[in-house]
Amino acid sequence: MLDDTVLVFFTEHFGKYMTNHKFVMEMKGVEHADFLCNTPFFIYHAGTDAKVVDTVSSSVDIAPTITNLFGLNVEYQYYTGVDIFSDEENYVIFQGNGWYDGKIHYTINYDGEITEKIRNRNTEISRKMKCSEYTLKSNYFLYLDD
Repeated sequence: MLDDTVLVFFTEHFGKYMTNHKFVMEMKGVEHADFLCNTPFFIYHAGTDAKVVDTVSSSVDIAPTITNLFGLNVEYQYYTGVDIFSDEENYVIFQGNGWYDGKIHYTINYDGEITEKIRNRNTEISRKMKCSEYTLKSNYFLYLDD
């Protein structure tokens, strides 16, 4: 039975019911609340070789990753996330359209130089969030043909 099973594990965020965020941030060794949500994600399948992917990812990356692993024919423009096994540079989107790509942590209070890369990333995130919102509000997938 395990040969025909794929297990996907993605843990819940930090102890969000702990109200002392400063204490939790000290415990996790992070300097910003956005990084409290650093959680493990792994996939197991008996016939697959182990591989460590060292990239930032979030829950929105699970569906595109699984669809790629199963070789499903999907339209990826409707996904906010990306396949974590792809070569595409990934980033995590935080509440308030902040983001982190492994190097830059952009927030509304960002005080570094606003480069072309940052402007482009902000535009991309805005587009993805609007597309996601419109897809949900219009119940887009209800009207797709099988």
